[in-house]
Amino acid sequence: MVPDDENIEPAQVDCKIALRNSTMKLIRAFSSQENQLKLKKYDQSRSTELENIRKVFMQVGDLYDQKLSAPLEEVNAINA
Repeated sequence: MVPDDENIEPAQVDCKIALRNSTMKLIRAFSSQENQLKLKKYDQSRSTELENIRKVFMQVGDLYDQKLSAPLEEVNAINA
C-alpha cells in the first residue's frame, strides 16, 4: 500500500521527487533508437565478462565444497 503524501516526511518527499526526475531523464535519454542500440551493444559486450565471473564463482564454490568434504586426516597430512 502506497502511503499518502501528507504522511511522508520531507526527506522522503525530496527522495521521491529526485527519483521521479532521474527516472524521467533516463526515459528521455533511452527513448532514441541510437541510445537503445548503444545500451544493447554494451550489454552484449559485458555479458561475456559477467559469464566468466559467474564461472569462476562456481569454481570457487566447488573448491569450497571439496574442502568441506575432505577428511580431517587428509587435511592434517597436507598441513604437516
